Amino acid sequence: MKFREFGLIVFTENYEECITFYKDILKLPVRNVKSTLVSFDLPHVI
Repeated sequence: MKFREFGLIVFTENYEECITFYKDILKLPVRNVKSTLVSFDLPHVI
């Protein structure tokens, strides 16, 4: 089976810190921003 996209939802009490971690520490590009959800582009793994 081939998937076009993969997603993961992380629930956290530290929303802003979590965004900072993924954006600034892991250097994941931000894909979409909403008030209660931020999505990041994940690297392609073959």
